[in-house]
Amino acid sequence: AAPGVYTAAPAVLELYAAGRENGIVVGCGAQCTYAVLLHEGLADVRTQLRSDVAGEALTAWTAKLLATGPDGHALDARLAARAKESLAHCAADADGTTKAAATQFELPDGKKLNVSPQTRSQMSEPLFQPTLVGEVCGGLPQLVAECIRGRDRDGA
Repeated sequence: AAPGVYTAAPAVLELYAAGRENGIVVGCGAQCTYAVLLHEGLADVRTQLRSDVAGEALTAWTAKLLATGPDGHALDARLAARAKESLAHCAADADGTTKAAATQFELPDGKKLNVSPQTRSQMSEPLFQPTLVGEVCGGLPQLVAECIRGRDRDGA
């Protein structure tokens, strides 16, 4: 028998892993992206927000980008997820040219797919422009801002 068990919300553990008790945690899973404000190690439920633009939507978007690029190649969901996880890059500038190198993605048949820095940056763009994947909601910056405003609005 275990001498004790302790459970905690993943967002709290993520913040503790960064050595902090106060902050905003943004997480992205397969089906949702969320933001939550934590204060003294406690999640403020009034500030928890979510978006449906997440891993699965980004995988489908990545497959579309790689199929329509100059070296276009249709990828199944498993390969598109692998490409997204190994190549996606968030650019600091709007045109996606910051320091992401062009690279190649090797397909199971040994062929190599050339992927430009712009394409690598576009893979994560639906997080910032959800309309690219058909979602009508604000992007990640708006999610975080609303999370902060929610705390301010409630007077906490």
